[in-house]
Amino acid sequence: MRITAADTKEYIPYALESKIEEGLSTCIRLLFEHMMRYSVQGEKISSYQLPKLTPQSRPLYQHLRTNYPHLHPHMLHHWCAQKESGLAFQNILMQAWNLAWRQDRHDVAPWTAAVNILMVKIIRGLISNLQPEEANIDLTENVMISVIGGAYSWLLQNFLKNSVQGEIEVTRIATYESMIIPVTPMAFMYRQLDGVMLMESRHVILSYGLEPELIPRMQELRKKLGNKNEAGMLGLLGQIRMSDHLLQRSWARLCLWELAELSEQGMLMQWVHDARALDQLLAKPQRAPVALKTVLQAQEQHIFSRWMLAKIEGKSSKGAMEAPWRKDDRTLVAFRILAEDLRIEQMRRLSEKLWLSRKNEIVGKKRGRLVDEVLRKSFYEGKLVFLQLDREDPLHSGRMISHKQACLKVDWCNYLSSAHAVKAPNISNFLEQIFVPGILRILKPFVKDIFLDSFTASGCLIRGIARDLLMVSISLRQEMQGWYEAMNRAAAGSRRSPSVSMCICIIGEWRTTQYKDPEFGQGRLTFSLSLAQASAGIQRNESIGQLILMRDKKLELKALGLVRVEKVENKVLVLYNAGIALTATVLYELITSLEDQLYVHEYHLSKKQVQEVLPGVHLPETELKIVTMKEKVDIDPRTFVFVKVGKPLLAGVSHELYELLDFNSDISELILSRGIQRWVPFSK
Repeated sequence: MRITAADTKEYIPYALESKIEEGLSTCIRLLFEHMMRYSVQGEKISSYQLPKLTPQSRPLYQHLRTNYPHLHPHMLHHWCAQKESGLAFQNILMQAWNLAWRQDRHDVAPWTAAVNILMVKIIRGLISNLQPEEANIDLTENVMISVIGGAYSWLLQNFLKNSVQGEIEVTRIATYESMIIPVTPMAFMYRQLDGVMLMESRHVILSYGLEPELIPRMQELRKKLGNKNEAGMLGLLGQIRMSDHLLQRSWARLCLWELAELSEQGMLMQWVHDARALDQLLAKPQRAPVALKTVLQAQEQHIFSRWMLAKIEGKSSKGAMEAPWRKDDRTLVAFRILAEDLRIEQMRRLSEKLWLSRKNEIVGKKRGRLVDEVLRKSFYEGKLVFLQLDREDPLHSGRMISHKQACLKVDWCNYLSSAHAVKAPNISNFLEQIFVPGILRILKPFVKDIFLDSFTASGCLIRGIARDLLMVSISLRQEMQGWYEAMNRAAAGSRRSPSVSMCICIIGEWRTTQYKDPEFGQGRLTFSLSLAQASAGIQRNESIGQLILMRDKKLELKALGLVRVEKVENKVLVLYNAGIALTATVLYELITSLEDQLYVHEYHLSKKQVQEVLPGVHLPETELKIVTMKEKVDIDPRTFVFVKVGKPLLAGVSHELYELLDFNSDISELILSRGIQRWVPFSK
C-alpha cells in the first residue's frame, strides 16, 4: 500500500472524502467563533437559548466541563450540542476509527494506529490555519488544547472501550498504546513549530506549567547527575535564589492547576495563565481573595493548600513546609513529561509524513460532486487509500500492491552518433526539435510515478515502478526507430536504425543525497544497487558483437534477439545488449503487479521443441524459458514476449537476464503464431 516519491522514500497515498475535511474544518472554526463570542466579547445569553444537549452530546459536555472548569460553560455547551461542531467531530472520528479497525482485522495490519495518526495530522493542520488576533493567541491555544484535545482523548477512550473490548486483552492494550501514546497536547496547539524548535518554545513550556528559564538549568543538572540521581536537582535549584523563585512559581502553578481540576473551580486557573497575578499571590498571600481561601480550606489535605493557608494566616512554617517546592516532585514530574512528550511529538510528526495526499494530483481542476467521484474511481483502481463516511467500503480496494522502485538505464550514444552521420549539418535541429521534445513527450504520461534522475547526450536514468519503466522502454524503442527511419528517408539513405541499449533492474534500497555548491549549483545524487546492475546490463562492445555475428554466420544461424549472453572459450560469459533487457526480479515484479491485467503463461522448452517453431535460430544448449503476457482488453490486445538469454555477471553478481522481444520481429511473430499453439505452459 505504498508508493515511492522523488526522494526515494515510501509513502501511503491517500485522499479524504470532501465532507470529512469540510466537517472537521467547520468543527474547529465554530469552536473558535464560540470562543470569541463568549470568552472574548463576553456575550451574555440565557442557557435556554443554547442548543439542547442530547444523549450523545451530554457526556462529552460533562467530561469537558469537569476537566476544564476554567473554560466558559456556554462555549462548551454550544459547541458540544451543535450538530455541525461537537456532534460532527464525534461522528467523523468514530467512523474513521471504526473503518480502520475493520481494515486492521481484515489485513492483519496496524491500520487503526495509522489512520489515527492521519486524523491528528488533519486536525493539526486545520488548527494552525486559524487566524486569531495577537492578543487572543494564548487563549486560542488553550481552548484548542482543552476542547479539541480533550474531546479527542475522551472519544478515543470510548472507541477503545466499545470497539476493541471484544478482543483479547493483549490486542486491546497494544491498540490503545499505539493510538493514545503518540498524541500529545502539542498536536493541538495553534503555533506549530518545527520539532527541533519545540523544546525552546516559550509557549510550549508554559503550557506544561513550567517556567521557560528553568528548563535549561534542569537539563544541565540532568546531564551532570544522570537519570538515576535527577531527583536531587530540586535541592540544587533551591540553593540559587533565581532558580528557587522559578521553581516556586512552577510548583505553585502546577498545584493550582491540579486543585482547579479537583475542586472543579475554574477561577483558580487565572493564576495558572497569568504570571503577574501568580507572582502577586506568592509575594502577598495575605491579600488572597476569599474565594481562593474557601477552595483551599475545602482541599486542606493538598500540600499547596496547607502551605498557602499557613502563609495567609501569617504562621511560620518549619521543616519541609518552609519550602515545599524543593521537596515535592510535581515540578520534576512535569519536566519529565515535557521531555518525553517532545520526543514522542517528534516521532509522531515523522509518522505523519508517511501519509501523502494525492487529492490535488488526481482531482486537478474539478470541483463539486465530481471530486468525490474521481477519487472513488481512483480508489477502486487501487491508486490510493480513501476515507469515506456513511459507506461500507474498506480503506483500500485490495488491488494496490506495494511496488518496489526499479531502475531503467538507457544508452543512446550510438544512436545519436549514427544520427549525426546521417544528418550532420542539421543535427542540432534534430536534437532541439525532435529528439529532446520527443523523449519528454514519451515520459509525460508517467510523470506522476517515474523520476528522471539523469538526462544527457549519452543516455538517461529513470526510476519508478517496473510496469511504467517497461512501457517507457517500449515507447522509446518504437519512437526512436521511427525518427531515424524518417530522417534516413529524407537523406535518401539506406542505413538501418541503430539499436538502443536498455536494461531494467530492481534490487536494494535507494539512497538520496542533496548537494549544493557555489560553483556547481545544487542537485540530487541518487544511488541503489539497481543502478549498478542496470549500468552493467547495457554493455555493448562492438568487437564482441562482431565476433557473435561472425560465429552465427559461420554456423548459418539467426539470432534469437538483440540481447546476447555468450561463452568465451566455454568459460567466461559476455553480455552484448542491443535491445531491452530486464532481470528475473523485474519480470516477477511485473507478473505480480499486473496479474489482474494480463494473461501470463510460462514455457520451459527443450531445444528440439523450439527448433520445430524457430528453425535456423541460435539456441542455448539447455532448456529455453519463454514468458508471454497478453493484455486483458477486447480491442487489439498486445502480447509481450520475454525470453531468457542467460545468467551474466551484473555488477559482480550473477543474475538471470531476460529480453523483451520487439513486437515486429520475425521471432516474436513466429512464437505467437505457431509456438504458443504447440507448446504446453509450465505449471508449478
